[in-house]
Amino acid sequence: MLTSALGRAYLAFCPKREAEHILAHLGRFGDPIDPEADVGPRTQAALQLVREQGYALEQRIAYPTLRA
Repeated sequence: MLTSALGRAYLAFCPKREAEHILAHLGRFGDPIDPEADVGPRTQAALQLVREQGYALEQRIAYPTLRA
């Protein structure tokens, strides 16, 4: 969720309590699809940037095991 554009957009615009719950779960259990994803101090700043921009962009490092 943290490395995909859709996941970050969802987290940025969903209800605050829901986002907190999802982030707590990711912080505790990780993301089996993207084990490198990290809930850290930059997470809230990144989500705030998505809210300000109104959109999120795909990170090229997301999902390294998938090939286009």
